[in-house]
Amino acid sequence: MRTSADLRAWATGKELSAFRWFPHDAGVLRSDELVGEALILFDRLVPLFAAAVEDDPLRILGRRAGTPDGGRAFDRGAFRAVTHLSDVWLSRALDLLDAIGTVENARPYLVDAVSRGEKIMGFGHRVYKTYDPRARVLRETAHEINAPLADYAEAVEETIIQTFDELKPGRSISTNVEYWSAVVMDAAGLPPELFTPTFVVSRMVGWTAHINEQLANNRIFRPRASYIGPALRSVSDAV
Repeated sequence: MRTSADLRAWATGKELSAFRWFPHDAGVLRSDELVGEALILFDRLVPLFAAAVEDDPLRILGRRAGTPDGGRAFDRGAFRAVTHLSDVWLSRALDLLDAIGTVENARPYLVDAVSRGEKIMGFGHRVYKTYDPRARVLRETAHEINAPLADYAEAVEETIIQTFDELKPGRSISTNVEYWSAVVMDAAGLPPELFTPTFVVSRMVGWTAHINEQLANNRIFRPRASYIGPALRSVSDAV
């Protein structure tokens, strides 16, 4: 597999010239490299801890790829296990657009979802408190390649951001990278169940580099912890 067209042909069985969708032959890998610029701390810790005990590199990569998020979206610092293909984080951003259905329904949908305490996939970020710069590039890419959902996604995005400003003033909840990356991957013809594996492919080189870096001068990690619980108690008090 040397091009994005090869990737799509392998994934879907359909031939497609990368130039049909993309201005140059970077395709899915171009967008996914942008998706791959994410939370460095989380990305490094899993492979570094595993490499420190000299685990097998393939198991380390599999462990990093399959780190579950405990129900949290990627904007909280993790993403769904690759094996949980029916509920991957990127496809849930696409599910949001499907659930809203029309631009006119964006506001009532959001008001109802927020009132029930639901997370809105594709919006909010642990680090970025403004519009995610990666999402901005991917939004431009979506329009460059005439993504079928681009105009609809942008109109819905504008409504959601405005509604969040009204419902949660001062929170600065804006678009994160998963929203527009889902639109771009959908335009590339990838089925939703391959969104997260495609993301993982783009990051394997970086994870492998972290492993090699750790093994080159390996010292096992010894995390420290400070106990902040109750003071010394008698057995009768504790029972």
